Amino acid sequence: MIQLELKGSDRRVVEQGGVVAPPWELAALEALDAEIRSVFSERDMITPDDVRRPGLTLEQSVRRFGWPALRRARGQVAFLFDNDPGPSSTAYTAGHPNLEGRAVFTNSRPGRPDAAFIKRNEPRNENTAAIQQLVREGYLVRTRSDLPLQTVKSGDTTMLKAALRSGAQIVSTDFPEVGMSARYGSDYVARLPNGRPARCNPVNARANCRSNRLERLGGGRGPRNAGRR
Repeated sequence: MIQLELKGSDRRVVEQGGVVAPPWELAALEALDAEIRSVFSERDMITPDDVRRPGLTLEQSVRRFGWPALRRARGQVAFLFDNDPGPSSTAYTAGHPNLEGRAVFTNSRPGRPDAAFIKRNEPRNENTAAIQQLVREGYLVRTRSDLPLQTVKSGDTTMLKAALRSGAQIVSTDFPEVGMSARYGSDYVARLPNGRPARCNPVNARANCRSNRLERLGGGRGPRNAGRR
C-alpha cells in the first residue's frame, strides 16, 4: 500500500515570502496518474478497475465481494490518497464516479460510489467499534497507532492496542522497528503481536485462518480477512 498525501501551500509560509504551490486541479491529478502508470504496469498494481464488478459501483463491489485475494494480490501495489474528501477528490472523481480508469483509490465516505478506502486516524474509544464495523462491511481502513511525539514520550500504548483491536488493515506509525524511538529516550515500537509480518484480521478472518501460514501459503480474501501492517 502506497499512501499519497497531496500537499498544498502553507498560508503562514506564503505570507513570509514562501513559494505558492500550484493547486491540485484536474490537470495535475491527470499528470499524477500518468506518472504512476509510467512506472507501474497494470499487472503490477491493484486499481479500482480491478476491484469493481460489472454493473456495480466500487463501493457495492467491495461490500459484496471484498478485495482481491492475497494469493492474487501478492507482489502488487495499490495507491491510496491520504487526503480527506475535498476539492482534489472532487476533481479526481469528476466523470469517474467509481474511479473508472484511475490509478489511485480515494479516501472516501460510506455511501459514495468511490468508497472503497476509508481513513479513520483515531482508533480509540467509540472509534474502535466504528472501524470494526467498516471492516466487516468490506472497506479497506487506515488508522494510526501513535501521535508523534506525544505517544513516544509518554509511553502510552492505548492507541496502539486500540488500532490493532480495530481490525483496520493499515496501521500507520513512525516507529515500526525496535530502536527508532531511542533518540527520544523511549523503547516504544508499533508492531504486530509476536513480531509477525502479517496476521489474520481479528474482526473478520475465517475461523481456519492461521497467522503463521499467511506469508507461506497466501489465501483468504485480501483485506477482508488478512491484515497486513
